Amino acid sequence: MRIYFGINNIISFIHSSKNNRQVFDDCLRMIKDNFSIHWCFKREEIDKLSKDDREDFNSWLRMMDSLSETPRWGDTVSYPINLLDWNLLTAIYCIDNVQQNLGLIVAHLGEELDAISSLLFDGNQFTIDVFDDISKWSDLKTYSSPCTDMVIADPYVFSQQELYKSNIYPFLQELCSKTDGRVNIVFFTRKEEQQPDWDKIYTEIRSNCVKSKQSPKPNVTFVIASKDVLAEHDRTFFTNYKVFVSGDTINYFDASSNRITTGRWLHIHSGASRRNERIAKKYIDDMQNIVNEIKRKNNPALIIKDKKSNVIKF
Repeated sequence: MRIYFGINNIISFIHSSKNNRQVFDDCLRMIKDNFSIHWCFKREEIDKLSKDDREDFNSWLRMMDSLSETPRWGDTVSYPINLLDWNLLTAIYCIDNVQQNLGLIVAHLGEELDAISSLLFDGNQFTIDVFDDISKWSDLKTYSSPCTDMVIADPYVFSQQELYKSNIYPFLQELCSKTDGRVNIVFFTRKEEQQPDWDKIYTEIRSNCVKSKQSPKPNVTFVIASKDVLAEHDRTFFTNYKVFVSGDTINYFDASSNRITTGRWLHIHSGASRRNERIAKKYIDDMQNIVNEIKRKNNPALIIKDKKSNVIKF
């Protein structure tokens, strides 16, 4: 995962150690082991800092002497950010006055520590199981991050119409709760003899699964696959920075909000881990292969609605 720092933001991040040393040290280790650092300034600009800030920066560099990748100096972020580039789609932007922040983790001056630590769970973990902590879908808000894209594989999510309003709609709403921009949502689900009303589902998702009434409605696409093609056993919900994986279909609650799931886990994987990011990429590749196979067989009726995504090519 990449992290972009403006010169004022890296100094602000270093100074945040005075307020919460433990969280700062945890983030330091995470960056050191997993991140690729991109400085949005040139080396010469360090000399223009105050003496104290210059010493703080150089001291920080010495602590980071065994970075997994050599930092890049004098990098720039071009606008609009090319969201078709995985590295930019999943990056953290600690840049003051950034010109684009819809669906991305952006830290303005003084927000760096909170933004970076949002990808690290309690106990310095990159994966947690929240299954026992979810008594209603609004409990997920604590774990959601901004996103531009979702790619969802759940063969049975639309199998029971009476459960939509108590499950997939509020679930998506929580995943969108920290995003002001338009989200591209792609569902991979299983072909059934009796297909649900895709037009109605499409309209209801676009109406209900937004942060607020002022937020732009999401793009929604349904990819209908056979049992042989959609072999995902776990139900997987990819977003830019986190992947949610459930052992059971996401229909956890009945229409009266009583818990009915027979599952055993709901894992959240942070993309800040190199391993988790690698697995997320493999998942996207697998879903892309399903789309490619449908296109190869020239069966466009199995890909319904908007067909817009930054990670899946239609």
